[in-house]
Amino acid sequence: MKKLVLTSALCVLSLAQTSCAHMGMFLNDAEGGTDVTTAHVGQPQPQVWFKGSVEEAFKAAAKEKKMVFLYWGAVWCPPCNELKEQIFSKPRFAELMANFIPVYLDGDTEAAQIWGDRFQASGYPTVMVMDETKKELFRMNAAISIEEFDGVIQSLVASSGSLERAGQAVSDNRAKHRDLQLLAYTSWNLLPEDKWPASRRINVLEQAFESSEISTEKSIFASTWLSQVAAAKGHLSDKQLEKAFAALFVDSESIWASREFLKAQAGATLEWLEWKPKDQKFQYLRSEWLKAAAQLEANPQSTVLTRLGSVNPEIEFYQYEHPNEKLPQSLVSKAEIAARHADEDAKSNFDRHAVISDAAFLLGQVGSYDRARLMLETELKSTNTPWYYQSSLSALEAKRGDIEAAKKWSALARKSVQGRASKIQWITSDLLLNAKEVKDAKASQYLNEVTREFYRQALSLNDGFAGRNWTRAKKVQDALTPYKAEALFKKTFAEFAPRCQKLSGESQKNCEEHFAALQ
Repeated sequence: MKKLVLTSALCVLSLAQTSCAHMGMFLNDAEGGTDVTTAHVGQPQPQVWFKGSVEEAFKAAAKEKKMVFLYWGAVWCPPCNELKEQIFSKPRFAELMANFIPVYLDGDTEAAQIWGDRFQASGYPTVMVMDETKKELFRMNAAISIEEFDGVIQSLVASSGSLERAGQAVSDNRAKHRDLQLLAYTSWNLLPEDKWPASRRINVLEQAFESSEISTEKSIFASTWLSQVAAAKGHLSDKQLEKAFAALFVDSESIWASREFLKAQAGATLEWLEWKPKDQKFQYLRSEWLKAAAQLEANPQSTVLTRLGSVNPEIEFYQYEHPNEKLPQSLVSKAEIAARHADEDAKSNFDRHAVISDAAFLLGQVGSYDRARLMLETELKSTNTPWYYQSSLSALEAKRGDIEAAKKWSALARKSVQGRASKIQWITSDLLLNAKEVKDAKASQYLNEVTREFYRQALSLNDGFAGRNWTRAKKVQDALTPYKAEALFKKTFAEFAPRCQKLSGESQKNCEEHFAALQ
C-alpha cells in the first residue's frame, strides 16, 4: 500500500483577521542552502512530524513507499491554530500519520516562500498530500473535524488516488464514493488556477453535486458550488438554485456538513443573488438559513468558532434588508454575548489564537468598538504574537475612523513582529496604511523610512521576493508608484535596486522587475 506525504500552507491576514501558526523547519532553497529542522513552541504532538528537510521527506517517502503530508502555516494565523486544535493535537492524528511522512513547514523558515512557489501555495494554512514524486493528490485549508479528516485520509490511503483523477472520474460519470469524498473536502479556492480555472471548478462541482447520493457530501458540494459561482459572478437558474439550497437544509447532518459556508457566506451569497427582500424565495432562504444557524449554535459538536460564527447570518441578512439602518440593539447584544462566551470558552492556546481576533472582529462589525478594543488589549498582555492583536487594533481604529490611532497600532505591530516572512508582511501593512495619504514632509519621511525597512528585510533573504513575500512586494510597488518621481523615494530606489544582484533565481528576477517598475 502506498503511503502519503502531507503538506500545509501558511495563513493569510484577511479582512476577517484570519491568521496562521508558526512552526519550524528550515529548508533548502532552490540553490541548495542549509536544511535544519526546529520544533517551535506550540507544535502539537512534535514527535509525529518528520525531523528532516522537505527534500529528505520526499526521499523517505520514496524509500518507504509512503505519501507526504505537508502542512504550511504560521504561529499568528487563526485558521492554523484551529487546525491544530481540531486535528493536529488529537491522538487519532498521530495514528493516521503512520501512513505518511508528515512535514511541518513554517512560512517564516529559510526558503519557505520558495517552497510555497513550487507548490503553488499562498494562503496560511494549506495542507497538501503528495506522492513521492511531488505530484499533488489533495489540498485543503479548512479546520474540519477529526472524524471528517479521518474519512478523507482513509480514502486517500485506500485508493492512492488524486484530486485530478477524482475530478476526471466525475467528469466521465464514473466517480466512486472515495472520489466524491476526496473532492468534497478539497479546498477549491486554493487550487492552482492554471490546472483548475473557475470554469472547470464550477463544472466538476456541479457534476459532483448531481452524482452524490450521500446527503452530507451533497450539502458540501452544494455550498462549494454556490461559493465558486458567486466568486466568479456567474449565473445559476432558479431550478439549480432551488436544488442547491434545498440540499443544504435537508437535515441537521447536512447543515453540520456545510457549517463553514452557512456561518460565513450569507452576505456574499445575498449580494450575488440580488434577490429582493420581499420576494418569496428570499423569505424562504432567510428562514431556512437562520434556522440552520440556530442549530449550529446549539449543536454540542460545534467548536467555539462555530458557535461564535452562528450569529453572523442574522447580522448579514438584517444588513442586506436594511442597508441604511443601524443594527437593532437586540442583535448587537446577541453578538456581544456570543463574543463574551467565545472568550470564556476558548481555553487552550490554540483555541485562543483562533478565536479572540474573530470575536473582536464581530464586535467591531456591530459597532461595539470599546468591547472589541478591551478584548484585544487584554489578550495582548498574554499572547506570544502581539503583532497580530496590534494589527487587529489598528484595523479596529481604522473602522472607527481614527486613522492616527490606527497608524499608532500599526507601527507597534511592525516593531514587534517576529519571523522572516511575517516581518515583510507587517512592514507592508504599515507601509500601505501610511501610503494612502501623505500630507506633509513629516509623513513623507516616515513612509520613506518604512520603505527602507521593507527593502532591508526583503533583500536580506534569498526568498525575499518569492512566494507571499513577492505578493507583498507587488503591493508595495503599487502603493509607492505615486511617489516614484519624488527625490526622497528616487534616492531610496536607486540605493536598493542594485542589491537584487545578490539574490538568485525567481527572487532576483522579481526584485529587478519590482524596481524597474519604480523607475
